[in-house]
This record gives sequence, structure tokens and C-alpha cells, in this order.
Amino acid sequence: MIAPWHEQAWSQFVSARGANRLAHGMAITAPGDFFKQDLSRAIGAALLCRSPLANGEACGSCRDCVLLASGTHPDWIVVSPEDSAYIKIDQIRETSARLAQRPQIAPRQVVLLYPADRMNTAAANALLKTLEEPTPDSYLILCSERHERLPATIRSRCQAIAIKPLFDERWPAALAARASVSIDAARMALVLAGNDPEVALAIASPEELGARASVAKSLLSLARGQIEPATVMASAGREVGIWLDRFAALLRLSMRDVPLSSPFAEFSDLTSRLEMSRLFALQREQGRVRTLLGSGLREDLMLYELCCQWRDAARGIN
Repeated sequence: MIAPWHEQAWSQFVSARGANRLAHGMAITAPGDFFKQDLSRAIGAALLCRSPLANGEACGSCRDCVLLASGTHPDWIVVSPEDSAYIKIDQIRETSARLAQRPQIAPRQVVLLYPADRMNTAAANALLKTLEEPTPDSYLILCSERHERLPATIRSRCQAIAIKPLFDERWPAALAARASVSIDAARMALVLAGNDPEVALAIASPEELGARASVAKSLLSLARGQIEPATVMASAGREVGIWLDRFAALLRLSMRDVPLSSPFAEFSDLTSRLEMSRLFALQREQGRVRTLLGSGLREDLMLYELCCQWRDAARGIN
């Protein structure tokens, strides 16, 4: 079943296919994570299926669907980095050679490149030739961690299948079912994740929501003069990077008018009354500290200084 956050992109794919306007190269785009791989695989399954449903989805029961589900379909090709951080030219050449042949059992061959933005320059150049001269029964789905990192020459030769988040009340229920949590927890996770369901999935557990609530409480106590920066520094321990990510997500709440429960509501109220210049300065400093992690500098002292800046910025407004 197509997830509610994929419905618009799915409609775009189905319409293009129905009008015979589907390009042989497709690039899945989104403003964040948004389970792009799930959509890519759903499109691949639909292209391989011999008996698609009325909404264009794969039937799930034909021979092609069964083989795909078992991971043994010979015409479904996944290209990802192997023993390296990048997709290399030999992988693209091997894939192009396979596409030059007829499909083995399905009406067409489908290639998923993920993450496509991790091709090295030679691999990207080799892929460009395949995109310019595609075989009629082949499709390439480029799924990237960040679409803008793909070379412009590659992007220009692919049809963009765009995930455009149009939040509605089905989202929390769909995420709750996927994460096996309550709808309230899923709704809170979506808020904290900026309505990116894939990010929210990692937040929705009671343990992670509790950890983020603990960070919010510590920052509120720090702003009210109830604890010292050294206390927050000690509570973060060796997880400074995780603490900073949680702090950054909390800072973003101040820019969103959404219903929240305590302590997130109190934190959002406090930060919403910060001068924008101070809020942006805190966000810049948080980002700077994040980039310095692992550089050899004392991470606990950098966190201490950030907490001091937060305390000074929030002093007198709560």
C-alpha cells in the first residue's frame, strides 16, 4: 500500500506511465528522507509486475512479484557501493552490459541505484551514456540521499518523481502502525522531525521521545537558573553529538506553530520569545560545534560553552 506521504509522487508516476510519458531514467526527489527507497522499490515492483492493480501498484502475487519479494528476480538490479563509499565505474559498466541484453523473465529490466549521489565521477560519466541511449525495455531509478548532489548532466536526463509533503491526519496513523507506537507518539515524532516520516520513525520510540524530553527539561532548567551548564555537560557524557542533534531539533520547534505537549510546549514557548538574532546565533553555534566533533578538541568543553550561550540568551525571558 502506498504511504500517504508518497501519494502525490505515486500519482505522478502512474499518470506518466499511463500517458506513455515515463522516462527511462527517473530520479526520486524529496525535501528530506521521506522513505525514498520505499517509493523507488514500489515503482520498480509496478514496472516488473504483469498484473498491476487499478491504482498502478504491483499485485504482489504474480511470478514477478513473488520473485521480487524473495530477492531473486533476475530483472531487478540494485546498484549500491561495494567495499567502498562510492559506486564505481565497473559497477555501471556491468549494469549497462546487462541492460543491453533482453530481460530474462519480465517484460522489462529495472535498475535501482542507491544512493545515486555516491557515484564517483567516472561512474557518473558512464551512466550518462546509458541514460542518453537507453534500451526500450529498461528503466533506471536513481534514489539519492541528496538529489542536488547528483551531477547536473545526470539530473537533466532524468524525469523527477517528486515527493511533495502534503501533511494530513493520516500521517500519524500510518507512522504509528509502522513504528508500533501510539498515534500521539507518532504525531509528536512527526513534529520533532519537521514532518519527515523517515526521520520521525527513529524518534517515535518511547526511549527516544523520553530522551528528547529530558534535553528540553535540562535546557528549560538551565534558562531558569535552576542548574548550571556543567550539569548539562555531565548529563550528555560521551554522546555530545546525539545531544546536539536533539538540541537542534528542539530549536527548530520555535519556528513552527504546532500543538505540543510538555515539556516541548514550554521549550517552544520560550524559544519563540527569543530575539531572532539570538536564535540564529545559537543555531549557527550548534552547527559549528557539530562540525568540530571528532577533530580532537574537547567536546565536553564545546558543549559547555554552547550551554552558556543558551543560558545567557534565554535569561530573563521565562
